[in-house]
Amino acid sequence: MEETSAIPVGSRESAQPLTGGSDSTNGSVSGGAADAIASRASIENGAQSSSTAAPGSSTPTSAVPVSFEVREARPRRASRSFGSIYSHGHSFIGSHHHAHTDDGEDEEVEDEGDMSISTASFNLANNVIGAGLVGLPYVVSSSGILPFLGFMTLSAGIATFTLHLLASCAEMAGRKNFEAVGVAALGSKGLQLTAIVVMMQCYGACIAYICLIASTAPVVGKALGIPALSGTVLQVLITVVMVLPLCLLKNLNALGSSAIFALIVYLLVAVTGVISFFTDDWHESNQESLNLCPVGEPLWFGEGITSTVKNFPTIIFAFVCHTSALPVFAELKEPTVARMRVVNTYSVLMPYVLYMAVGLLYYFTYVNTAFSSVLMNLRHCYCKEFSGEHCNSACKLQECADDNLWASILNSGFLLAVVTGYPNVHYALRKSMIALVIGPQAEFSWPVHIGIGVGNVALTLFVALVLGDGVNVVFNWAGSICSPAVCFLLPSIFYLLLCKTPEAIAKFGGMRPWSFLALAFGIVSMLVGVGLQLVDLFK
Repeated sequence: MEETSAIPVGSRESAQPLTGGSDSTNGSVSGGAADAIASRASIENGAQSSSTAAPGSSTPTSAVPVSFEVREARPRRASRSFGSIYSHGHSFIGSHHHAHTDDGEDEEVEDEGDMSISTASFNLANNVIGAGLVGLPYVVSSSGILPFLGFMTLSAGIATFTLHLLASCAEMAGRKNFEAVGVAALGSKGLQLTAIVVMMQCYGACIAYICLIASTAPVVGKALGIPALSGTVLQVLITVVMVLPLCLLKNLNALGSSAIFALIVYLLVAVTGVISFFTDDWHESNQESLNLCPVGEPLWFGEGITSTVKNFPTIIFAFVCHTSALPVFAELKEPTVARMRVVNTYSVLMPYVLYMAVGLLYYFTYVNTAFSSVLMNLRHCYCKEFSGEHCNSACKLQECADDNLWASILNSGFLLAVVTGYPNVHYALRKSMIALVIGPQAEFSWPVHIGIGVGNVALTLFVALVLGDGVNVVFNWAGSICSPAVCFLLPSIFYLLLCKTPEAIAKFGGMRPWSFLALAFGIVSMLVGVGLQLVDLFK
């Protein structure tokens, strides 16, 4: 008989957790390290007699001690793939291939971890960088340069620290899986909580994607000779004709290369920002003929506390990668917490530098005329009608010259990245919904698969149509509610609940005081963010 408790901490298979104090001590979670919410995880009530119970449990214990050093060979196994919840669910680097199960469903086969630190860092950074970077220049125009620099640095630092917390939690729980760590900390409620938070984050990303279709699709329409169609009409057509069918695919094999394509597009957006800083003077040269608002001087501080802080949630939204971190940990060669901390540091540092470059260079180029998506500035868009005072209120109607061939190509590439990115995020969303409502062991069902897909696409399209091209609203709301939960709150809570036993405290207890600060930062970010969004909404 296979023993489920004798495998030392750090193994990708069942391992003895070093924790106590939660109702998860009376259950075990089975599933691969690369699984997520919809993996073949079984949460069983009652411990097996062969397993070692956590301290404080009434379950009989075995004589097998917990080991921090000895690691057994990790066998290959098949597991249902869940995918990343962020901008692209398929990692393009990793030790996975697909195999067919007895029921004909594609499953992801997990090989032994062989990622180097550099490969793992690049892989996780790929999950950080997303469509949120196009909204950063607008954040700078609202907050000012120095507050932007400060909050960007603070958010990146705390995001890195909470990634370190997650790596420690995975070691303590014996599981390199975000949802399984939640179950180890909170019992069955941990699965429900993580599923709900992941769903909220996915909804925010999906709505943002559809909003971005409205601002990028007109370029493609003009290129195809159909400029008469508005961005809204193209938004609906592209969502129904392209996005929806992709969301109904049974697996994501056909979109396997979409992640690297999206990353290339995002990097090109950054490079274009550098070039535009030195070459793009369209706005100034057309100011009189088009009655454009004058380009002002860069602001070091925002005009008032509300204006300074209200768009900071976009920054938090841009650093969420925590549900993807533990599967990367599982694929790391010699997967120790110390090595994973190096990966965490580099994987946040790379997007941090990229975000700084995009935010500041585009801001210095367009200053107060920056749109909520800087791609519209590249299209040489300008505001024709304001919601209030001319040049001092939100833009109600804009016109775009679309006279820059490279900007048109870049917008078209970004549109394709969005169209293929939505299904990847939706895959995670659907798996979370099925795990929460039906159960993580639910069998595949085409009616459920199609019904959820159609319902989610319809819902996110409706919300996007209501919001118009206000993608910054989506970034801010998602960054105020779900992103702090995923990025700051849950890792800190998991750590504080898991780090209770003498063994865990001796090995990981040094981070405990800082974890309270990370938890407090998450709570404050959520309360202030939601409060400011409500004030802005009613104003």
